[in-house]
Amino acid sequence: MSLSDDVDTIADVAKIICDYYITEKLLLKRKPKRKRKRCYGNCEYSECFRRAGHVLERLYPNVYTDVSRKISVTMTSSTVVKTDLSSVLEILFRDGVTWGKIVSMFAVSSCFAEECIQQGHSEFVDDVIDCVGTFTAVHLREWLTKEGGWGGFEPLLEEKKEFKVHIIVDVLGLLVIFILVLALLLLLR
Repeated sequence: MSLSDDVDTIADVAKIICDYYITEKLLLKRKPKRKRKRCYGNCEYSECFRRAGHVLERLYPNVYTDVSRKISVTMTSSTVVKTDLSSVLEILFRDGVTWGKIVSMFAVSSCFAEECIQQGHSEFVDDVIDCVGTFTAVHLREWLTKEGGWGGFEPLLEEKKEFKVHIIVDVLGLLVIFILVLALLLLLR
């Protein structure tokens, strides 16, 4: 049984991919190293998701920068980080799950992690990773299992044209979601 097929490991693989994505993003941006509470390891899918997310971030830099500012959040506690990231992810997946949205989840999560570090709270990065794992276990596990686990993403990379269309549609949806979240937060204040 491969790593992607074991239903019990789906959330753990999400954490591994998220940790790898964040680490690689920080290295690319030459950000200071974060202090790690634990090491999540690596898996065969981490680089695929990081590359796809990098494409998203390059195509739509306004969506994947200053996320906390856009939703009017300061990363002041573990609870704030987890609650607000969970809210953004719930909105992202409200209308269903696609691989493009899963890639976007890692990109948004890496932005949260980067902004935690920028705001002087590198200790919250593990909370971002845990939040992604928990969200995946609760909301994405069934879909991922039906799609063949994490390995179901790799064939899409071979069909780049179809994948780009999915990504563009998903990112436009995410942009609308951020605008709605921002409007909602402004109304609640």
